[in-house]
Amino acid sequence: MLILLKRLLLLALLSLTWPVLAATQAPTNDPDVDVGIYINRVDSLSYVKGNYVVDMTLWFRWRNPNLHPNKTFTIKGATINHRRDEYDGQMGKSGMHWAGVDIVASVPNKFDIEKFPFDAQKLLIQIEEVEQGAQVVNYRLDEAHMRLNPRLEIPGWRVNGDNAFITLNEYPTNFGYTDGKTNEAFVSSQLNYELLLSRISMLSGMKLIFAPMVAILILFFTSLLPTTQGARFGVGTTAIFALVSSHYLILTQLPESNHITIAEQIVVFGLLQALIYFMVTVYSFNLQDKGNSTAHKKVDTALALSLGAADLLFAVYLIYRIQS
Repeated sequence: MLILLKRLLLLALLSLTWPVLAATQAPTNDPDVDVGIYINRVDSLSYVKGNYVVDMTLWFRWRNPNLHPNKTFTIKGATINHRRDEYDGQMGKSGMHWAGVDIVASVPNKFDIEKFPFDAQKLLIQIEEVEQGAQVVNYRLDEAHMRLNPRLEIPGWRVNGDNAFITLNEYPTNFGYTDGKTNEAFVSSQLNYELLLSRISMLSGMKLIFAPMVAILILFFTSLLPTTQGARFGVGTTAIFALVSSHYLILTQLPESNHITIAEQIVVFGLLQALIYFMVTVYSFNLQDKGNSTAHKKVDTALALSLGAADLLFAVYLIYRIQS
């Protein structure tokens, strides 16, 4: 009877401890890896270089003891300036593994510059598993534990939010790796993280286009002067120098592109207006030299009205483009 009681007690203890032992000791081929990201700092946004610097923390949580996803990932196209591995091990007796990595990296980015300097940007970070296919390491978004840093500040920019999603990258080659079993294309798992930014205010953009806008207004008000005034040429020439200088300053902040930004459109509009201004002014001077005062006054009036109307229409166009 005593032996029977001991056996029953042993069976009861095994029934209680078996789930824990199974979780901690039994190997598994589970490919799922929960992955998350937290942005600590962003700076050095460069349109010319096409990149920015980010300080971030990545974490991975998985069950398969044969995987090491914290050591087999890459940040697409990025240059890692600093890396520090946090804890890498089991989470208590659950059988789950956890690892964190602190990284400072220069990340490439395709900036949308069409509305520069009133643009909004999307900073993209792509974390890809590069050693194992998606059938072995399958990323899952750890959405329940991901948060946007409430203290994240980027000079000149407002952080509007973030977005994260998982994709599969299918390459049309196996990169020459043949194990005798399959020659299929390589498919990898990837975390995509987007940080959504907009200019902190309209004033930050106005600072850059203030000079060309003033030059355009100077051309208009100078056209109101009679042709006999030497300022018709002197002030107009000064406006052209201001436009050219502004254009050079704008170009130093932008990469090579087929797009014409809003800032460049303002300068081009001003230069075209200056060309028309000088052509009509020269024509008006010739009419005056020939003694045709009535005709040259009509030409001057038409020039002033045309420039004023063009400025108003262009202002409406700019407001539409900025808000669209």
